Amino acid sequence: PIRIRGEAYGNLYLTEKAGGREFNEVDEEAVGVLADIAGIAIDNARLYQGVQSRRDELERAVISLEATTEIARAVGGETDLDRILELIAKRGRALVNARAVVILLEDRGQLSVVTVAGEIDEAVVGRRLPVADSIYGQVLQSKLPERIGDLPSRLRTVRHAIGVEASVALAVPLVFKGRALGVLVAYDHDHEHRSGTFMMSEQQLLMSFAASAAIAVGTAKTVAQEHLRHSIQAAELERRRWARELHDETLQGLGALNVLLSTGLDGDLEGSARKALDFIEEQIAALRSLISDLRPAVLDDLGLEPALEALAERMASATSLIVELDVDLVSGPGRSRPRLIPEIEDAIYRLIQETLTNVSKHAVTNRAAVSVREAGGSVAVEIRDDGIGFELDEVSGGFGLIGMRERAELVEGKLAVASAPGEGTTVSIVVPAKHIGDDHPPVRDSLGSDSKR
Repeated sequence: PIRIRGEAYGNLYLTEKAGGREFNEVDEEAVGVLADIAGIAIDNARLYQGVQSRRDELERAVISLEATTEIARAVGGETDLDRILELIAKRGRALVNARAVVILLEDRGQLSVVTVAGEIDEAVVGRRLPVADSIYGQVLQSKLPERIGDLPSRLRTVRHAIGVEASVALAVPLVFKGRALGVLVAYDHDHEHRSGTFMMSEQQLLMSFAASAAIAVGTAKTVAQEHLRHSIQAAELERRRWARELHDETLQGLGALNVLLSTGLDGDLEGSARKALDFIEEQIAALRSLISDLRPAVLDDLGLEPALEALAERMASATSLIVELDVDLVSGPGRSRPRLIPEIEDAIYRLIQETLTNVSKHAVTNRAAVSVREAGGSVAVEIRDDGIGFELDEVSGGFGLIGMRERAELVEGKLAVASAPGEGTTVSIVVPAKHIGDDHPPVRDSLGSDSKR
């Protein structure tokens, strides 16, 4: 018998001794020693196999942890869904050494190809296929992974519209809070590594990665929806404000003009006509001011500082609010840097404009100070008034803060408000100083590389 740790593993059989002789006690003793050695060898092989298996499991766990950490670090401060999807596709491909990776997201009952990585034509992005009766739709609905060993034959029997040329595939669902958001599909192995069907270990690895990826995608979608909701709310508030302006100023002015001309028909026609002409000139000036508020041409043509100077003049003329302007920019015509990019200039202008409008309407003061200073890669804006102030917890969306905060966040800026009854109000805004002609790449992943590893 061959014994391992005192237990029988099997038997060692010998027959037909050379020369036709019979086995003797010496032979039996020698074979017994051989069986003992065989038992030790088998036991060692078993132990080595177990250690190797545990080592492989540990390596897969470490790789999975590294991938999860990488994706978490890479997208931790990123909320742009397209960028996140690009990072996931590249990291997923490197994780299982796939030739190509495709990410499909569910959209109104269909699966849409949103991003690709590797040896694949980017023209497939945007293609859609039904969830029902498709390989990837089955993975989405079941929320279970699938290793596809003979992809061409499977594609002949089910509907698909991606058009990827591959022999094998591994599809895993992207599940966030119990809901399948889409499917991550890896195609073929990289020829540098190996060929053939994806292994169970690779499926487990990609599933672990997909769990973290789904959290990133779900969070980005939530942020995008929240931004959209705030944008719509802010846009509605803006429309309401301009509707009031047109009703209170332009519409009432046209009504008064109508009354004036009607009166002239029954009396002094020439005098009424002269008054009407004067009134029309006033309304033209008011409309010009309104148009400048909507989109000042000087901001596009000359830049931020001249636009703010024109805004201060209009505020003084229209509302008697005296604006003390202090602008110190290192960018612009004749200065050391090119102008700030239009998005930054527009955001700063609109935030100052909205704040001064609030001051003129609510602060009960005729003076405000505006400071705009560029230094250290950012632009700091401060608008102060010595008006009546207010309790910060009394501020509602109608004050315009929703739109102002949203506008600041859209350019990666921050807005803060400090106020108290009788102590005036200070609005502070800090935005990054991005200049025309500078390279503004999207946020890169933690490795700083677009390569597979």
